[in-house]
Amino acid sequence: MPRSVTGPTTTRFPDRYCGKMVDVKIYSAELQVFFAHGLVCVQQRDYGKYQWMLNLDHYLVTLSRKPGALHGSQALSQAPGAVRTVYNTWFTKTPREFIELLLYCQQNQVDHERLLETAIYVGGLCPDQVSAEKIIAVLGNQKVADETGQSEEYESEIERYSNCQLEEITRLMSLNTEEPA
Repeated sequence: MPRSVTGPTTTRFPDRYCGKMVDVKIYSAELQVFFAHGLVCVQQRDYGKYQWMLNLDHYLVTLSRKPGALHGSQALSQAPGAVRTVYNTWFTKTPREFIELLLYCQQNQVDHERLLETAIYVGGLCPDQVSAEKIIAVLGNQKVADETGQSEEYESEIERYSNCQLEEITRLMSLNTEEPA
């Protein structure tokens, strides 16, 4: 039976690689798992016997098929505090929705702290009606921060040309009002 577990290290890695041959580079502090010459994941190394170190993000696809298994899962109990807080506060009755939210965050590289902040914000707006859809909408409307942490607004080419046209019209209108009649 294929499992997403490496041999003697008992390290878990993403479930989509079950049954496939992966390469593992073992270092003193971490393990790097590769598939088809690409890095799949980096896992912190644990020297304890019979320890389970699970990353919830690695099992989202499997959990999306059986969302009811999320509640008592070892992966959820080892998830970062921000993820557990969001789940326990708003999504205990709707695990499928929560998994969809985490998949969105994974695909769009939304970190867990930002997820929690956004969920709290949405909870402040509509305390009894927090949903993954609303959180995703707010996350999608937030400005993207660059590497320096500065927010950057992306303007499309149409927006730039529209702004140029408006500035030109404004300039022409101001010239028109300055000329004597």
